[in-house]
Formats: sequence, structure tokens, C-alpha cells
Amino acid sequence: MSVDGFTLSSALTDGSGTLTSSLPIEPLVTAVNLAAAGLSGRESAGLEQTLRSAIDEALHIDLNSVLGGAWARVTAVGTAMKATAADPASVAIVPLLDHSVTSRHAPHLDLIHAGQSLAQLTIDIVLTLTLKGLTLDVRGGRIVGAKSGYVVAEAMFSFLGQTLAKKTSEPIHLPGRIRSGMQSDSLPTP
Repeated sequence: MSVDGFTLSSALTDGSGTLTSSLPIEPLVTAVNLAAAGLSGRESAGLEQTLRSAIDEALHIDLNSVLGGAWARVTAVGTAMKATAADPASVAIVPLLDHSVTSRHAPHLDLIHAGQSLAQLTIDIVLTLTLKGLTLDVRGGRIVGAKSGYVVAEAMFSFLGQTLAKKTSEPIHLPGRIRSGMQSDSLPTP
């Protein structure tokens, strides 16, 4: 798998289907149907498919950004980004080896009809990326590549405090370029 287009959805599917096709989203469908109870059959036709499409879109969380943001807070990475920004000819290899990055996301979907909000559905996601044997290439103040490593993505999806599913990817090898966009001037101050 290429690191380009590295999203939560791509990490947890094998490319043969969508992420929602493997998630039990019945509680969300029930919430939408209850909120849309006053709509005519014609108005509510296709709500489940629209909901699935909207959820799939919301689950395209950019994992390069998640990793880049976490790595930018690592002192050694921040130092390498600042040093290579000051000297464009320099290259820094930063060994991160084995580590995990955990992030929380809460994409929400708004059900609106005739200008009125019928419901807001929030899907809570706890995402853990476990990386093994990883080194980062830093050039020009940016993280530009990851070598010799792999990542396993694990996500727990919940709705209204109830766990819907927990999904884990196969190991994903991380050779090549990462488009993190993290630059030395965007680093948080320690």
C-alpha cells in the first residue's frame, strides 16, 4: 500500500468495499429513522444509503496528518526539523523504532430537512496506530519519508457511549514518502 491516500478507511478495508459495509451501524440507522419519522416515505427513501455514504466520507481521516502531528511533538523530530530547515542541504534520520500514537476523533453528521435540524449524530473514534521499526527522514524542515517500518491501525467506533465495533488492520508497510506537511515553523513550542 502506498502512503499516499493513507486514511483510516483505507487502512481498515482491503479495497473491496467500504468501511461502513463492515460496521454494524444499525443504532445510527435507528436514530436517523426516529428523527425522520415525520417525513413522508418519498422524503425518507434512501436515508440509510445516504447515511452510509456520509459515514464513509467522515471516516476518511488522514493518518499522515495524525502521525505528522504526533511526531512533531517528539523532541528529536522537532530538533531535526529545525536543523534541516536552517540548512536545506542537510538530511536527518530520526529513529522512532517502536511506538504508538493514539488520537480521538468525533466526526458528526447533521440530518437537516427543509432547513430544520432533525438530528446530529456523533461517532466517537479512538484510533491507535502501533508502529514498529520506524525511522523518519527529515529534509528542509519537513518529515519527508518513513523507512523500514510498518503500522497496525486499530479503531474503536462508538455511538452514544455504546461500542459499535473494534477493527484492526493487517500490518501496513511504510516505505516511501509521507506528505505530512509538518514544517519547523508549525511546531508547538516546548
